[in-house]
Amino acid sequence: VGMDDELSEEAAQPLVAREGTAHVQENETVDVSHHAAVLQGVSRPLLLAAVGAGLGGVLFGYDVGVVSGATLLIATEFDLSDFQKELLVSIMLVGAIIGSLTGGIITDRVGRRKAIMLNCGIFAVGGAMLAGASNLALLLAGRLVVGFAVALSVLAECIYIAEIAPPARRGLLVTFNELGITLGFLLAYIAGYAFIDVAGGWRYMFGLSVPFALAQCACMALLPPSPRWLMLVGRRAEARAAIARLHPTASADFLDEQLAAAGAEADCQRAFSLRTLLSGPTARGAAIGAGLVLLQQLSGQPTVLYYGPTLFEKAGFSSHSSATRANVILGVAKMATTVCSLLTVDRLGRRPLLLVGSTIMGCALVLLGVFSSDSDTGRGMAILALVLFVMAYAFSYGPVTWLFLSEAFPDAHRGLAVGGASVLNWAANLLVSLTFLSLIDAAGLATVLWVYAAVCFLGTLFIYMCVPETRGLPLSAIHKVLDGPVCHFGLSP
Repeated sequence: VGMDDELSEEAAQPLVAREGTAHVQENETVDVSHHAAVLQGVSRPLLLAAVGAGLGGVLFGYDVGVVSGATLLIATEFDLSDFQKELLVSIMLVGAIIGSLTGGIITDRVGRRKAIMLNCGIFAVGGAMLAGASNLALLLAGRLVVGFAVALSVLAECIYIAEIAPPARRGLLVTFNELGITLGFLLAYIAGYAFIDVAGGWRYMFGLSVPFALAQCACMALLPPSPRWLMLVGRRAEARAAIARLHPTASADFLDEQLAAAGAEADCQRAFSLRTLLSGPTARGAAIGAGLVLLQQLSGQPTVLYYGPTLFEKAGFSSHSSATRANVILGVAKMATTVCSLLTVDRLGRRPLLLVGSTIMGCALVLLGVFSSDSDTGRGMAILALVLFVMAYAFSYGPVTWLFLSEAFPDAHRGLAVGGASVLNWAANLLVSLTFLSLIDAAGLATVLWVYAAVCFLGTLFIYMCVPETRGLPLSAIHKVLDGPVCHFGLSP
């Protein structure tokens, strides 16, 4: 995207600041670095707002990832069967489905920022329940609560960031949430390794999520609501104030101009109905989004998230400590790759990252399946294959799926639409995680991994045929890109 294109795209976006353009023309003494920041449309307050919302990703990643290490200790303390271990992992996904069914309504009704703050309280309650649990039933109840919070987290935070972000930097800012998720996974894996040899260490693993939740709640209390949502509910003065807080160098004329455009868009969005959601560009966006969500989960990535140490033990790692230590390597690889994705998603585009990532994931699973039964050489190859898998996922399906979903729907029903996609996401996740250990017992680890690999290769074909490029486009223009058959894009830019 060239400089002139960035400016024109920002002009077309109702609530994206072309902040300070007139001010820069009037004051030529402004320094070069500030000038560049103005042209990019990312002010410091805007950046801080994206980072603050992205802290919820840390909670998401930590609460999802910590069970991989905690399960090893809980299974020993409570003498769990394979089915009970699957249930402990999967009950969170039932909560996530409930959260997805209601999260879109909550996000649209109370606003994006308040939904995030409410969710921080739910995270804290769930973490405390898990840390204090005395039996399997209480553990399952705590995991159910955390699952609800995880689903609401991914909904509210991605939508909040997408609605405050300029088109040319939306990928960068929305990916902050994915960066937070990978940081959460890394912290969870480190906590797993740190407490794996401590009596009752799983309680500390779960309890550490509580301070994270309280910290994000305090941070969000200092940030403005989404200006788009404020305009949709008719709170014009508050929307103007929110834009001014996010873009402090914007002129009064600029604010009035943006509010007028946003008001017209809000009137149009209020007339939007569920029937409209199920037809035209939004229906095609929903179909593509559903495909990405299913591929994301049926690729087998939940098995790495929830059963990483278990996979390493099956590949020849002889102790809980060595398996959780190897899991930390996955967390570091995932974190480093997500940083690279954050820096490149707006430059390289969504399609190339998805195409390359899905293909590498399939190859990595083939490799892991080949060496899964060879304990002499399997340990080194297992680490290599799983590192390749998590790295490929971290720059493709991980950030880009939710970025696409946050872009593909109109403002008034974005929460509802993304909530529906989230239900599908967690249902597929539940299917994979609830059957993984049982499938290994029935068909063998290698066969299961090769089935997941086949899904990845099918995903590459789906992305090539169906997924359009949305890099740098205003949200309103993306609907025009989606106005056509679901699968006809091919090599379109």
